[in-house]
Amino acid sequence: MTLTTHDYVRKSFSVEAIQVTEENMADVAEWCGGKVLTASHQPDNGVSSRPRMFIKVHVPNARSPRQTTAFVSDWILKSGQSFKIYTEKAFRSTFQDPYTDQDLVCLVEQKVRSAMAAQDVATYYSEGSDGTSVVASQTAKDIVKLLAA
Repeated sequence: MTLTTHDYVRKSFSVEAIQVTEENMADVAEWCGGKVLTASHQPDNGVSSRPRMFIKVHVPNARSPRQTTAFVSDWILKSGQSFKIYTEKAFRSTFQDPYTDQDLVCLVEQKVRSAMAAQDVATYYSEGSDGTSVVASQTAKDIVKLLAA
């Protein structure tokens, strides 16, 4: 029997995410409905270190206590109504910003070129500035949307 396989790409999805810092811990806990707690860490050498603050988050179907515990530098993600915790390393290997700086430059350039072409047409037909004000306004709105993404 001969099998023919095909390549598939996992569908992407977006999430809201914030990295936990010492400065934002209380606000992040409020955002995700968590609670700021303190744990003392007992390393293998038996010497107790200073207590570490963390956010205890309700995570449906968590497989371990660590999946419900967000320390400084961890990321808390919201997808739909659920939250999930990622370490810095796991977050960076799984997620990326929607656009790189180069992507934004290309998209803005396309908008500007389109506006310039509309200006050329308006000038050719002697429409003056009235004919381009709508294009300029829409182009500005489009660029703001790109930058906000």
